[in-house]
Amino acid sequence: MKKIAVVLLAFAMCFTFFGCGNNTRKNSKSSIHNSSSKKNELVWITNKYAPIDTDLVNKLNSLLKEKGYNFSVSFKKIEDNWESDSLLPTIMELKNSSQQVDLIYSGLDSADKTINNYYDFVKNGIYTDLTQMLSTESGRAVKNAIDDKFWKGITVNGKIYGVRVQGNVATPAGWGFNKEIVNKYHLDISNPSADLWDYEDMLKKVYEGEKTNKNFSAFLAVISDNCLNNYDTITPAIGIDLTDTSAKAVNMYEQDYVKKWIITIKRFRDLGFICDNAENYFMRYDSGYGTSATEESGKNLVDVTIQKVGPLYAKQSTVNHAINGIASWSENKENAFEMLKLCTTDKDIANLLVYGIEGQNYTLENGKVIPNINKLHAPSNQMFFANNLLLYPSPKFGMDFSNYKELNASAKESPILGFFFDDSRVKKEVEATDAVVAKYSEQLWTGEEANAEEALAQMQRELKAAGIDKVLDEVNRQIEAWKTVNK
Repeated sequence: MKKIAVVLLAFAMCFTFFGCGNNTRKNSKSSIHNSSSKKNELVWITNKYAPIDTDLVNKLNSLLKEKGYNFSVSFKKIEDNWESDSLLPTIMELKNSSQQVDLIYSGLDSADKTINNYYDFVKNGIYTDLTQMLSTESGRAVKNAIDDKFWKGITVNGKIYGVRVQGNVATPAGWGFNKEIVNKYHLDISNPSADLWDYEDMLKKVYEGEKTNKNFSAFLAVISDNCLNNYDTITPAIGIDLTDTSAKAVNMYEQDYVKKWIITIKRFRDLGFICDNAENYFMRYDSGYGTSATEESGKNLVDVTIQKVGPLYAKQSTVNHAINGIASWSENKENAFEMLKLCTTDKDIANLLVYGIEGQNYTLENGKVIPNINKLHAPSNQMFFANNLLLYPSPKFGMDFSNYKELNASAKESPILGFFFDDSRVKKEVEATDAVVAKYSEQLWTGEEANAEEALAQMQRELKAAGIDKVLDEVNRQIEAWKTVNK
């Protein structure tokens, strides 16, 4: 999926639970070799994007020893296509060849596809049932450290098979505004609207004022789900309107609100507000908890202020991703669970895994992380390993989680929190409708489609032919059955 080139320096975390790039899966799916089980060494499987280095691993194991633990950790990375494919075949290879695996990261699956590695791992016996472990003293410490909405979202048939160590239960949508442009044109962004079309006058003012500014984009059109903030997506085409308590699944691309967004983006491109390959810009989509950022756009650094919009929802489409679980064939389950506990409850472990080594990768000034630019340990790995509620704030990275507990408490629960869609009866139709959405979505969301209204109409014709009505019927049948059991 092509995207406008914007390198986020401050938001190195890739917040929105969406993919950050594409890489082709290699013929060899795993770099892991057979080895006999080592009782005192945990083998933790991650994808290849986990930013782990030798110094960090050595420091982690030294810290574990200092804290009195008799196990160490090694990390193994597996190949993937930014998790656009299921990780299940790769993990099954490891299981069937009896390779030592103790902890497994499920992947940062996103809401724009139907793959859910966590659910796949549960269905196929990859993950250990942790329900009893979570009732022990260590388990209660883990459960108390994580918002109840998480546990509800990852419970399958009354059992829990993993721990999502991340602390944020929901990710708000918002807008990023160039501070320099806001000040230059005396723009009022204090009460931002969630709807793109409400910014036309503001964008026109900036566009007219910056006409001589080469490669300037009043609006930066990148792929985003801002307009889908009020939907809990089930497949790329299907979701439920979170404002509708009936929890009835709908074809999102048939909804007037979604269509209005797409047509507005096309209108803004026609008006000249959107410039591709921009070296500077005024406004863009945003998704995350930060309030400011410094970004690289072309050759320029852009200071951005971030304004959140819309209600905050704990969605099923995001809560049950980025899970770490214990391999069902692990011989080190107790130590593996203790490691999950440390990632969830131990501040020293969490900050090490996220920021790297103090004095080497960063320094602390007044309790805040100042990164060492020459030996940067980007905090993107917080999505893999550590409870971000335990992290030191870092203005340089745009990271401050001090109010997460309050935000978690304020997040509304999706009416389908805890629902997992089993597509086995409509797999062919799901794959076909996914392909239709993939065919049109990028052009529609960036305004590059020559005729957005006609493209939307054609998209609907193709979705119908691909069997979207059959998929909708199956989704709604399963939701009704799930609601009956989970009243």
